[in-house]
Amino acid sequence: MTEEEWGSDFDQPLERRSGVKPLAWVFGSGCLLIVILAIVALVWGARLFGKATDPDIQWPRVAEVLPFEQRPAGLRIVGFPGRAWMITPPDGDHQILLMHSSGASDAQRELFFGQAERFKLEVQGRELTAVRPEVQPRDGAGPGGSLMSRLSPGPSIMVELSPPEARDLVMLQFKAVGSKEPVPEKLVIDFLDRFQVGEMR
Repeated sequence: MTEEEWGSDFDQPLERRSGVKPLAWVFGSGCLLIVILAIVALVWGARLFGKATDPDIQWPRVAEVLPFEQRPAGLRIVGFPGRAWMITPPDGDHQILLMHSSGASDAQRELFFGQAERFKLEVQGRELTAVRPEVQPRDGAGPGGSLMSRLSPGPSIMVELSPPEARDLVMLQFKAVGSKEPVPEKLVIDFLDRFQVGEMR
């Protein structure tokens, strides 16, 4: 049999039949999807963080809970989901946590106050109920601690700012940072004087 009869199939390159290309495409597409989702998450997170730290967004929300005539100057603010804000004075020695809950029950109030002894703070002619939460160990051990003393250990003063005759619960925690000394009541009163708390302002 001559070469012509056999044909020239031996001169043609062999076709590669393999499942590698489809498999690589599948895994490649999966990695690409992960990258795209990661980029979307980063962009979404950056936008969310930008809104949380934007004073033009957060202070009007605070005003619905704790009114003020002029926006307090020199305070850094971070908003959290729901109605909660972390406010930091310029010195950074204290942190203020403001929380609002609609339709709160007496049990919820007791949860914030715990069994600490209550006292009164007079701000703008209004008497506010306040407590000094017992400083709890990091492991949360110890009876009678309030919710905030467990979540945010350290010297602080908790003040209830709820509107009179309303079921809404507005709580403010004024906390010392990096100090074991009790928080002076005057610091809390001076901070609240920036807002409309009572009738005498």
